This record gives sequence, structure tokens and C-alpha cells, in this order.
Amino acid sequence: MGCLIFQNNSRQSSLEGTEGNIAKGEELARCLQRELVRARLDAAERQATERELNARIAELENENKTLRKQRVDNNVAHLQVFIFDNNAAHLQFFIFVVTCGQQRRPGFYSYWP
Repeated sequence: MGCLIFQNNSRQSSLEGTEGNIAKGEELARCLQRELVRARLDAAERQATERELNARIAELENENKTLRKQRVDNNVAHLQVFIFDNNAAHLQFFIFVVTCGQQRRPGFYSYWP
């Protein structure tokens, strides 16, 4: 809501003009005070929102850093387990093949390098 600026009417008498000017000035002062309060309130709300958003951004960045570190550790651990399991499976398969080959065909093992 904007302030109304009153124009001086030249037809009024000087006494009425003085009283009217005082009233208009007081009304203008009150209106400007209301506008100032609204502007300060809006500025305070914007600053509060900005602080909240900056705090949330910092929180998300820290969480992101933590997740990156965890993922790296988890990925390395996961790969280590995968490699171990894979090597164990290959070893078991190799033992099975060699055992089966020796049981069925005595010369089977000689084909393996």
C-alpha cells in the first residue's frame, strides 16, 4: 500500500492551509513510517531466509563430502570382497576340475600349464 501525497489547494484560506498542511504532513509521516517498517520487515525476512538457505547448503555439502568418503571406502571394501570371492571361486573350480580330471582321466592334469 503506497503513501498518498496530498496536493496543496490554493483556494483554501491560509489558516485552513496551515492546519491542512500540518495534518497532511503528519499523515505523510505516519505513512512513511509504515512503509519503513514494512521494508525493514521484508529485509529481515530475506536475511533470515538467506541464513537458513546458507545453513542448509553447508549441511548438504558436508553430507556430500561424508557420502563421497563412505562410497570410496565402501567401493574399495566391496571390490576387495569381490576379488577375494572371485579368486576363491576360481580356485574351487580349478580344484574341482583337477580332481575330476585325475579321477576320470589320469593324464588330464598334464594339459594344464
